[in-house]
Amino acid sequence: MSEIITDFADVEALMLAVLRAAMPYAPTVETYAGNLQDVAEGRFPLTKKPAVFVVFDAERFESVDGPQYLSTMTFVVVIVASSLREADESRTGEYGAYRMVRDVKNALINVRLADNLDRLKPEEVILLLSTRTDAAYQIGFSVTMDQTY
Repeated sequence: MSEIITDFADVEALMLAVLRAAMPYAPTVETYAGNLQDVAEGRFPLTKKPAVFVVFDAERFESVDGPQYLSTMTFVVVIVASSLREADESRTGEYGAYRMVRDVKNALINVRLADNLDRLKPEEVILLLSTRTDAAYQIGFSVTMDQTY
């Protein structure tokens, strides 16, 4: 872990790498790009589930001293599955949303992605959608680092 992170895009890329390694059963692990836009209309524009998306949410700054700031970045991980709980994951090869939420938490909570970052902290888990054919949750994370401007 000798990498030095300078902005949120680097953190997002590292989170995606950790999730790809931890969730090899998910064919889609990528940056969120409006993939759930049609949910309100009852359409999921996804072809490959289960899916995991990561998106930068916000950055807050706290002045420490002169040009020094404490930067806290928040990210959202969105998981999409075909069901909340797959009855027999080993037999069907399907993974339910509950399992995916647990796997995301296990993969990211307290992970230190780089030397100049604090450990990832969980924020909250929120149900986004639960229908007969799709289930989606968002899992929020934050991470803090020192910045000089």
